[in-house]
Amino acid sequence: MQNKKESTEIVSVIIPVYNVDKYLKRCIDSVLKQTFIYLDIILVDDGSTDRSGDICDYYAKTDKRVRVLHKKNGGQSDARNAGLEMTKGEYIYFVDSDDFIAVDAIEYLRESLLYHDADITTHGYVVYYGEDAGVGAYKSADNEQSVLSNNDALEQLLYEKSVTTSACMKLYKRRLFSPDIRFPLGKVCEDLAIVYRLFSKTDKVVLNTIPKYYYYKRRGSTTQSDFNDSSMDGLDIAKEQLEFVSNNHPTLTLAAQYRLFAEAIYIVMKTPLNSRLYKNERKALLQVISKYRGSVLFNRKARGSMRQRALIAFLGTRTMVYSFKIKSLVWRLIKRIIS
Repeated sequence: MQNKKESTEIVSVIIPVYNVDKYLKRCIDSVLKQTFIYLDIILVDDGSTDRSGDICDYYAKTDKRVRVLHKKNGGQSDARNAGLEMTKGEYIYFVDSDDFIAVDAIEYLRESLLYHDADITTHGYVVYYGEDAGVGAYKSADNEQSVLSNNDALEQLLYEKSVTTSACMKLYKRRLFSPDIRFPLGKVCEDLAIVYRLFSKTDKVVLNTIPKYYYYKRRGSTTQSDFNDSSMDGLDIAKEQLEFVSNNHPTLTLAAQYRLFAEAIYIVMKTPLNSRLYKNERKALLQVISKYRGSVLFNRKARGSMRQRALIAFLGTRTMVYSFKIKSLVWRLIKRIIS
């Protein structure tokens, strides 16, 4: 792909850092080795208690493109927001500190954005486990591209097709991050709360699925943790998303209902089988599932797996939960035996 115009405009790369000294060098090295060299790399040390802060300082001394902010621990949202306040670039890209990126990831996105005169461009990812990062457990499609209006791109996001709700794997024009668009503090699923608002502000989005991001699923990371008091954050955010979409993109209301249903499914699958624990939370989740199971079941744009869950929910939401928990347990056992 060739650009319609040449530019050395800077890309600000924001990397929140917290107790990841085992993985941090791999992450930073992958950014420093990018084929696009005009980078503003912001390492936000969010109160790390291991060697992460020292590693950040080392890189700041060895490469003038690297800047470090050491701050009191406030969570990933707070760290990303702090990084946003420091940006110098015309474009913004996020990387999580235990992940890494392909050597041409940023150049690929920048060329795609400039060529199509878009506001956001995306690429795909590889999921991997353990220390052997070369073994992918899953990867997105090799090379599919869609150039879409904000409404059509938002629909793809809500249905989780060709694009994820992660803030990573995307290059953004900096202007999209107006002062009212920041990651919510003290919440998990913070990406879910912001990415749809960014898509809504665009004129054009380019969805590329070619894998350029290596997403490391490690034990103890936020998305891999069991149910806890923060697990309901995603449901609250998905409700806010439904309200926003209904008001600003009414033709996508069914898509937002699907996304709320899906979020309730994701969360309820993590609840403990012991019904005496988190009773109120389980009740709230099941109410959402019951309310939207019909719209999801008869929505032909919905994922087949979610329509299947919606159908089983008509037999009883508790039956649905237990059936899919058992299915998930069996699948994990099979994978463990195979590996």
